[in-house]
Amino acid sequence: MKNLLYILAIITSLSALSCSSQSAEIPEPGPDGVYQYFLRPVGNLMRYDTESITVKAGTQVRVFLENTSESDAMQHNFVLLAKGTDYKVFGRLANKASEESGYIPESNDILAHTALSKPGGTVMVQFTAPPPGEYPYLCTFPGHWASMRGTLTSVN
Repeated sequence: MKNLLYILAIITSLSALSCSSQSAEIPEPGPDGVYQYFLRPVGNLMRYDTESITVKAGTQVRVFLENTSESDAMQHNFVLLAKGTDYKVFGRLANKASEESGYIPESNDILAHTALSKPGGTVMVQFTAPPPGEYPYLCTFPGHWASMRGTLTSVN
């Protein structure tokens, strides 16, 4: 029976990993003219439910990170990086950041970031959408950056 439960747990985890992530197209702006995007982790996995966001260059953008995880080990944040930043290099830098800094390293490559969110919490950051191009985003909680990442595409 234990083996069957173990196999079912593995199948469930693999199914969650193989599900394609959503893409956030440009929504209608809110009443205050700010475009809003919502990110959530996929269960207790180190993955965002949205790995692709499209924004209009120069507009005001709000990103909300709703941490729906249940495990205390699943603290998350959202860090938007400059165009061309190598997420692996940045991630290794983030691994060395302190808990006091919210695992946000000192870097000129950071365009915007939220605070760290514990399970059940929501954090938000507002910023001006960068010039057209592709910009990586990731979670800098230790080790999460390897799989918890996505791309913000800014268009005219």
